[in-house]
Amino acid sequence: MRLQERLTSSVVRLFSQGERPLSQTHLYPGDTGLFGPNSVSWKVMGDVASFVGGVRALLLQALHPEVAAGVADHSEYESDPLGRLNRTSSFVTTVNYGATREVDLAIQRVKQAHQPVSGFSGRGIAYSASDPSLGAWVQNTLTDSFLDAYQRFCCPLTRPTSSSKSNPKSDSCWVLPNFHKPQGSFDLGLLNIPPWRSQLRLKRHGIF
Repeated sequence: MRLQERLTSSVVRLFSQGERPLSQTHLYPGDTGLFGPNSVSWKVMGDVASFVGGVRALLLQALHPEVAAGVADHSEYESDPLGRLNRTSSFVTTVNYGATREVDLAIQRVKQAHQPVSGFSGRGIAYSASDPSLGAWVQNTLTDSFLDAYQRFCCPLTRPTSSSKSNPKSDSCWVLPNFHKPQGSFDLGLLNIPPWRSQLRLKRHGIF
């Protein structure tokens, strides 16, 4: 077994302890959901590099003080880190590979879970998990990170191909439909999109 196959197998076992996504997909024959088997999304998310992208996304998301406060105040990441990762992984997998009905249900569950999540960050600014701008930061860091990891550790994507992941055919895959969506991965420039740059925890000479 090749190294990549061993790594993939190990990571899959790590994320197979909780809820199993796509368990009902067979009930919707012919429904390939938001993207489909020929999409760049299926290609990118099917590679083990997506797990590296997930870690990168978490680090970027934590740069936003209000996003970080919401996680710290309401998440079980400290007491149940694997459970937290499994739930996030299950959602991302369902949105990418699930049938349309499964995607819609997954999005509704996330919206419901986010409704009571609110408070104040350490700098005294109010936050709400239902705030579209915070949802934008989380979703766009995920998209950018998955694409970046795939191109660094698997293979480069051409500009039109890479951009297709950032322009899905349905607003529903963005969880919150009314926030800033990038025109393509090459245009993300996450740290330069107003008003995010002024909100992030950036040091003078770099991000970390």
